[in-house]
Formats: sequence, C-alpha cells, structure tokens
Amino acid sequence: MTPYLDHSNTWSHRPGNCTHHIRNKFSAGADSPEKENLTRNTYDLVEFLRDVLKVREFPATFDLGLPMIAADRVQLHQLLMNLMLNGIDAMKDTRGDLTVTSRRTEDGQIQIAVGDSGCGLPIDGRERLFEASFTTKPQGTGMGLCFSRRTIESHGGCLSASANTGRGATFLFTLPSEGDPRSST
Repeated sequence: MTPYLDHSNTWSHRPGNCTHHIRNKFSAGADSPEKENLTRNTYDLVEFLRDVLKVREFPATFDLGLPMIAADRVQLHQLLMNLMLNGIDAMKDTRGDLTVTSRRTEDGQIQIAVGDSGCGLPIDGRERLFEASFTTKPQGTGMGLCFSRRTIESHGGCLSASANTGRGATFLFTLPSEGDPRSST
C-alpha cells in the first residue's frame, strides 16, 4: 500500500504543477530550462503506470548514474507518457511486453528507449509517423508523436522509431546531457 500512496501523492500534485508551469512559461524570463534527472523522472512515470494501469510485467532498465539535463519537466513527462501509452495501446490485442531503458551513448548523450511487442509500425505511412494529423488509431488526433518530436528537438535531441525484429516497435530519443555543447543551457 505504501508504494501506491507514494505515487498517488506524487502524481496528485501533477495538475497543480502543470498550472504552475504554464503560469511560469508566460512570466518574464521564464524560458530557461531547469536541471532534470531524466532517469528518475522516467522511473517515476514507469512506476506510476504500473500502479494505475495494473501493468506489473514490463521490464525497465535504468542507468542511475546518468548526468542531469536541462529540460522542461512537464514537456518531458508528456512525451514519456505519450510514448509509453502508445506502446501499451499497440499491445491491447496481444499480451505483449513494454520495455523502457535509459543509458548513456558513446558520444555522451542520454538515450531513452520505449519498446513494445504490439502491432508494430504501419507499412504505409512510416515516413509520416511524426507529421501533424497523421494517425493510425481510430480515435487518434495525430498530434502525440508530432508533439513528441518537436519537444525532443527543442531540447537539442532526436526522436526516431524503428520496427522490432518479430513484433512491435521501439521509439528512441537522445538528449544532450549537462555540459554537452548540444545542450540548451
């Protein structure tokens, strides 16, 4: 019960944090990103989804020694939530696995990968995945992946998608770490 309460308490503050974030975005001089621990934020989101969705069986591997990044926390939460929920949605008709990993690349960037063993990428339209209004979902808006790519690019990073061997897809993004010349600090 205690882990659930911890996550419930953490995420119960999210609406207020979003409102505070939006207010600050419109304040003078509020454009500078804060230092964030992306691995910790990703871990917290994974644990939250496990609790809320009762999805206990998705592997998550995190490099806990990763450096901080300069980032907008709310935008990164939205991005990670979108990628993870897309993966879970892609597996709704199969009992697949969602995997989340963080690591440092050879050139010092931070890399997060969200993979699933669901229906995979569309054969027609792969090149359009990140375009606004393109969707493969009956009720989709086509804005999630477009927003995700723009968020990553605005932080000096890159977002890509690839088909997995067998079933599913992996969405992978990299961001410059603190002190990296590509970083937005």
